[in-house]
Amino acid sequence: MRIITVLVLLLICSCSLPRYQLLNPIQTYEREISAIYDDVWVHALDAIPEGHVTRTSDYDEGLIVTVPKSNSASISGLADCGAQPFNTKLERHVKVSISISELEDERTRVRVKADYRINTQSQIDQRIRVFVCRSTGFLEGNLLDYIESKASHS
Repeated sequence: MRIITVLVLLLICSCSLPRYQLLNPIQTYEREISAIYDDVWVHALDAIPEGHVTRTSDYDEGLIVTVPKSNSASISGLADCGAQPFNTKLERHVKVSISISELEDERTRVRVKADYRINTQSQIDQRIRVFVCRSTGFLEGNLLDYIESKASHS
């Protein structure tokens, strides 16, 4: 009887503990903008503050990749990293990619993808784990809005 009671208690307790959840893959947000490629490119570069990120860019490929100078910046409101019970957050990694491609009739497609990850350390076994977070779309939407508003009025 004691064994059955213990098993039932273990089952009940294990059901109420928070579980790790697998998050959706990284999403890409895109928009077609009524502006020529060169104007969109210039305003996409302007959208990334120089003092906050290090950027690499390739005009011919239409690619801008940004990363923060610090791994301690908050991603609150920008990404959902799910529950990490019994884990200590160590550092955050953010990479934002802006892809620009020329279309017909003075239109340009802009794609923005933000990759959020956090490193955590388990308080139970001290193992380091990496969690891929799901973007809320807030950053991507603001970047697209900024680029579109500036490039459309050039």
